[in-house]
Amino acid sequence: MSRNFLKLNSSKTEALLIGSKSTLTKSQNTPAPNIIIDGFPIPFAAQVKSLGVILDGSLSFAPHVKNITRTANSKFTLV
Repeated sequence: MSRNFLKLNSSKTEALLIGSKSTLTKSQNTPAPNIIIDGFPIPFAAQVKSLGVILDGSLSFAPHVKNITRTANSKFTLV
């Protein structure tokens, strides 16, 4: 990234372990690998938000749909 003069914002960066539900369940007993970029450890998250879309490890859109539904319901009650 440095050759493109880009810098990673380590305070906003999260790692997401992606796999099938059975693979993710099995991997819960295994410690996550340490990811270090430019000397900063990158934490793992159960779900991440990227470009407005909430993703989870199985790449289902369930967390995103739940968030959109909750937002729509709260706006609908204002009408």
